[in-house]
Amino acid sequence: MGEDMANDESLALEPDLASPDSLPSELADSMASPDENALVLDAPPEAIPPPNALALDAPSEAVLSPEALNQKAVQALAEANLNWVRQTQNIWDDHDDTPEIHALIRAKFNRRLIALKKSRATSSWPGLVIIGNPGAGKTHLLGSFYRQTLAKKGFFLVVDMIGVNAFFDTVVEHLLNSLAAPDPDGRTQALRLAENILTISLDPGQTLPANFDEWLASAPFEKLCQIISSTIKRLHLRSGIQNLANRFGDIIRALFFFCSKSQTISNYGRLWLQGLLDRQNQTLDKLRFSGQRLSPDIVVQGLTWLMSLNGSFSVLAIDQLDALIKLHAITLNAASAGDNSGFLAANRVLNEVSAGLGTLINITYKSTTVLSLLQDTWQSLLKFGLTPAIQRYNAPWFLNKIEKGEHMADLLAKRLAPSFLAHDLVPPYPSWPFALPALEEMAGRLDPRRLLIKCEKYLDNCL
Repeated sequence: MGEDMANDESLALEPDLASPDSLPSELADSMASPDENALVLDAPPEAIPPPNALALDAPSEAVLSPEALNQKAVQALAEANLNWVRQTQNIWDDHDDTPEIHALIRAKFNRRLIALKKSRATSSWPGLVIIGNPGAGKTHLLGSFYRQTLAKKGFFLVVDMIGVNAFFDTVVEHLLNSLAAPDPDGRTQALRLAENILTISLDPGQTLPANFDEWLASAPFEKLCQIISSTIKRLHLRSGIQNLANRFGDIIRALFFFCSKSQTISNYGRLWLQGLLDRQNQTLDKLRFSGQRLSPDIVVQGLTWLMSLNGSFSVLAIDQLDALIKLHAITLNAASAGDNSGFLAANRVLNEVSAGLGTLINITYKSTTVLSLLQDTWQSLLKFGLTPAIQRYNAPWFLNKIEKGEHMADLLAKRLAPSFLAHDLVPPYPSWPFALPALEEMAGRLDPRRLLIKCEKYLDNCL
């Protein structure tokens, strides 16, 4: 391996999380050899006769020069975005998925969704824990979970714990952000939820307008209030749900306001749900809320109840917990060594987070909560969190490295394809210039991010 790559600790290979032991010495030795992670860069079409092949970590004098490549290939490769960093907001529009990566976990999650949807019980199921190294594809996997949930007409809600203040205040804020995020067809989950609620409130023979989304979202304020009052009144008459319809009536009202195209009306719905609407605001009477402010955990409970109606369900994904937990775990570990500064604050935060995670299981309706985190984060929750709360989660599912070269090739092909298309370039094979034989040599050794980083660095060296 080239000297610059050999000294890059960020690219050092780690043992598989699924195994508690270190790699066997013979495997470690083979991975440390000079040819450890060689990738092959083939010549572009109409560029170098005969086809050339270069190792990923080849010295600079060996890489392809711009003069050797035709201009179209140079531009296509230079503008290719291998996109090895995924953020929580990418969950909603992640279109370059490779289903074969983490296929076993996807299948297990799908079975959970099938069972959850079929269940007649209204209580939530034990939570799921997804553990993987940085770059193992945790956030990307949540994108797959979203699409699986959407396919079964469930609701997928993502809570980003970066910058968390109070646990349930943060949950409510991000649930609303999730409900406002458009599905692939451009429709928000909030409008889909409102349609579910109205559907079960209909009397026999009644139907909703064909242009439901426009009808509800564009309704003038007085008309919208009439729709809301009529819906809540009819829900009060439905056997088995009348008590909860009465308890969560204001949540229904706020949700319908939230669906409005009018920014003012929509903001009133959001502010009420977040407990931020001034109690002295004269508009409150006009909005016809009962006046009783609900705590954020009750808002979460009410929203998940609404999502459980009409045969539906919800998935709550908790992402980006790692930095928060690590910060306070360091303080608590220091306290055990005699440094008590910051102990009380750190202990309070970890107790609040772990208690909140457990409470989510207790209060939600027909939902499953998914934690996406690092191994160290989970261990800190087990060590410092409230045990009864953490015990409401199943044993972790571990993310392995990419197991087959063909899966690596598919991952690369989908990242490269937009640039090839933009430059009207037809590559010799979809993952060009990264050849399948070289990728097969690395099967089981790299996670998605490390593979993409290596390939991006190689392209930079070549171009």
